[in-house]
Amino acid sequence: MKRKFIPPEDSEGMQCSVLAELIYPNEIADVSIVDCSEGSTVEFEHAIEKAVWSAVPFPLPPHKSVFERQIRFDFTLQ
Repeated sequence: MKRKFIPPEDSEGMQCSVLAELIYPNEIADVSIVDCSEGSTVEFEHAIEKAVWSAVPFPLPPHKSVFERQIRFDFTLQ
């Protein structure tokens, strides 16, 4: 996913968390921005969402019993 994330210019110091809702075994149903630092932009949030969606398919879980329906990702630009 890191390779898919292309932040907009002037995004230094921005931070957002995103929640991905998954469908077994490895597809995305929804992506939601859940928390962002003050000063983050809509463009930064859209770049994060695009990176998560483009990471499909996710790695297969080894067994259905360890499948997580929700995964939270944190994006921070230093």
